[in-house]
Amino acid sequence: MDLVEQAVKLSVKYWPEIAPYLSRKARHLAGDTEIKTYEYYRKNLINIVESLWNGYIGGEFVDIMNNIIHGQLSDAYEKALIDAELSPEEATAEMREEVANAIRQEQQFVQPLFREIIIAKSEGETIDQFLNRVQMWANRYNDVYNQAKLTIAKIMGKKLEWVMGEAEHCSTCQTLSGKVAYAAEWERSGFQPQQPPNGLLECGGWNCACSLVPTDKRKTYRIAQWLIDFASNISLGG
Repeated sequence: MDLVEQAVKLSVKYWPEIAPYLSRKARHLAGDTEIKTYEYYRKNLINIVESLWNGYIGGEFVDIMNNIIHGQLSDAYEKALIDAELSPEEATAEMREEVANAIRQEQQFVQPLFREIIIAKSEGETIDQFLNRVQMWANRYNDVYNQAKLTIAKIMGKKLEWVMGEAEHCSTCQTLSGKVAYAAEWERSGFQPQQPPNGLLECGGWNCACSLVPTDKRKTYRIAQWLIDFASNISLGG
């Protein structure tokens, strides 16, 4: 932990009332997870769906959902920048367009979701189906973060290692584990952790806990062609 991070953490520990006035980067250093976690996003989505179902809100559901999506997916991208030791102000036009596209793609489903909830409630159905779907919506936080890491690493010419997380792993992820390639090579191959539905992963990405982590390790021997051949073999069902 460097001196700046230590100072920020101690300041927030002893004077927590200053946290809301810190910059996003400072809050990140202080460990303020509420602005940057999948779990926080999931809880927000559950809350807004339940509020609509129980009649606490109406048509404003659409605006609230759109604001939550914009805020949390933007934070996911900015977290990736900060983790790469960049400031949000250093985002390139490509990065800004990427997160804007992700936000637009999610927001296009908000109005249909609103209608589905209203109809389901009027027909005596249960809210369970929508709470289950929240999981998929919340996963977009991780998707955007992972894609941002890949884009940032590609622009910076970084290498990435496939690292398995704490989960039951499919054979695809086990095969990719420990492989090191440049970010551009990973992108060309199509292999990315999580991102459900993910046709290149046996697990489909739904419960994937793997990630591509920046590394200074030596690149895996002939990895570019190996990734292409592996992807081709999966696509052919081999």
